[in-house]
Amino acid sequence: MRQRNSEHFSSKNIFKKTLTAAGTETPDLNKANVFRYSSAAYALTVGSPTNARDGQYIRIEVVSAATYAVNFGTDFHVNGAVIADGTHTADELVIYHGYYNADTSKWNLIKLAEL
Repeated sequence: MRQRNSEHFSSKNIFKKTLTAAGTETPDLNKANVFRYSSAAYALTVGSPTNARDGQYIRIEVVSAATYAVNFGTDFHVNGAVIADGTHTADELVIYHGYYNADTSKWNLIKLAEL
């Protein structure tokens, strides 16, 4: 019987990072499709993901312990509009989910939750 490849387990498909300073995070889609960023008090800019393919799925989760700004690159559309800035309140989880459209070179996201 063939064994499962451990690289395909779901834990390998989630990239988790705790921010230690304000800055830009650029998701690498060769490493994961789910990106979870947490921060005590630092602003986050989500840059253009690398290694994108047409129709590729992405999920961005932002967890904050304090109020801070989250910025997206201009190639992201959230709920049909370009999102330049979103302020997250303390103890909030915000989930963005969507796909890449190579015809428009845009990430089409929806805001799934604010918990």
